Amino acid sequence: MSNEMFTARFEDFVPRALQTAFNYVDGCDAVETIWIVGHRDGDWATGGAVYRLHGLVVLPFDVVKADPSLDNSVENQMSLQPIGREAGDLLLMDRDNGPTRFVVRYDVAAQTMNADFYYEPLRMGPEDTLTELYDAWVKRLQETGNDSADD
Repeated sequence: MSNEMFTARFEDFVPRALQTAFNYVDGCDAVETIWIVGHRDGDWATGGAVYRLHGLVVLPFDVVKADPSLDNSVENQMSLQPIGREAGDLLLMDRDNGPTRFVVRYDVAAQTMNADFYYEPLRMGPEDTLTELYDAWVKRLQETGNDSADD
């Protein structure tokens, strides 16, 4: 798979993923940052959204901890599934030379976006799942503010 193909599909994916993530929180004024994160290990890949609301970094099902007026119902959470599916598809395009993690950060107030990529194997224990890897990245973000794709 060519790098140009990945780039084209990634550039198509990002605005749709960010819009989907913003729709999930109903365009809430308290959204400071939206991250779209994807992880790959071998033949498995996934992705999802992370938010900073009222200064708190939260996963989608925890948005009500930052803003009780938001909807974290199962039905609303299902609206985020295309992000995970498409992020996984992107990361599986080139298992040999493609990234193992990407992080898109959208600063809502500044309306700026950047993307960071990591190409080395992700550090995982033999029993770790991609969900645990995702949770570890979020925990690092919460504790240190480090939102890089580096492992």
